Amino acid sequence: MKQKLTKLAAFFILVIAITLQHAEASKLYLYPDSIDVIAGDSFVLEVRLDTEGESVNAVDITGNIDGGIVERVLTADSIIEVLIHAGALDSDTFHFIGGIPGGYVGNGVIGRVSITAVKPGTLAVTFGEESIILGESGKSLKDQTATRGSNINVLQPSENHILITSKSHPDQNKWYNEKDLHLHWDLEEGTEYSYLVSLDPMAVPDDTPDRPKGELLWLGDINIGGLNEGIYYFTLKRIGQDALARFRAMIDTTPPEWVGFEVSEGVPETNYQAFVTFLAKDKQSGINHYEVKVDNERPQNVLAPYILPSGYLNITISAIDNAGNHIEKNIVGDSQRNILVLYAIVGLMVLGAAVVAIRPIRERIFTKQN
Repeated sequence: MKQKLTKLAAFFILVIAITLQHAEASKLYLYPDSIDVIAGDSFVLEVRLDTEGESVNAVDITGNIDGGIVERVLTADSIIEVLIHAGALDSDTFHFIGGIPGGYVGNGVIGRVSITAVKPGTLAVTFGEESIILGESGKSLKDQTATRGSNINVLQPSENHILITSKSHPDQNKWYNEKDLHLHWDLEEGTEYSYLVSLDPMAVPDDTPDRPKGELLWLGDINIGGLNEGIYYFTLKRIGQDALARFRAMIDTTPPEWVGFEVSEGVPETNYQAFVTFLAKDKQSGINHYEVKVDNERPQNVLAPYILPSGYLNITISAIDNAGNHIEKNIVGDSQRNILVLYAIVGLMVLGAAVVAIRPIRERIFTKQN
């Protein structure tokens, strides 16, 4: 009888395990879930989603930070194709909302949050209960989603903490379009160092002393050249010690690309003035703003739709990403178009006149040769 009860209990445990596994079909989590940082320094957490085979069409996710300040929200390589909002709601809350036409299945990054640790202790980052994940046909996957936050160990700055600075990428919370990373720290006499450059914020250098090589200059003043796009972490330690110093550099060298750009005739809403609609996307750093330059006037920030002014010759609309890369589109006005047509006609007339003038000379030359 006891054996039967044991088998029955094992059966029910198996059923419960399968049920729980199905109930938590997807995972919303932060990476890394634990890391040591120095009070006053900033670090980046990735907001990740593992759909576990489900198709996700939209997300509306909030996160709360206890013990830190949101410096910036990043959307590089986001699985969200149409970002409606990605930013901070206040100093300690971040928000991602957007859709994925056609759905997404897999394990990917929704976005990243740059956070500054305020004081020593434990800094906790959790997801808000109001966070929503929608599957096919708008089906809510909230009850089937497991969430995992992050607990950051914030250390008191020590007197011998290594301070790393950069001439090329001075602000760790900004994107740059420079591929060469120039770093500096003050060397200590008799001390050997180990360092590592990685896209993984958790990567740790080994205990083997590093020497300058390749494009590196010398210890304490290093130039790491030819980096690809991405968020890089330079991690440094003294040989024989566990304390780490980190520096983050965010690189984006690719211009945005136009998703749509269309000039339309006037409608009642625009008082029958022609207007242009446009939308660009940027895979790495994200779109910062759009600019419009009318003829020789100074560029101004603009939003779509933009009503075209009357009498313009040429309008240039630019999309600029957060690293300063840009892409342009030109709109030629009717007056400029008429001038170009006139130039073309005049050019054809001049060319025709030249042909008429040259033909008798050409005929005389050939006649004499014959």
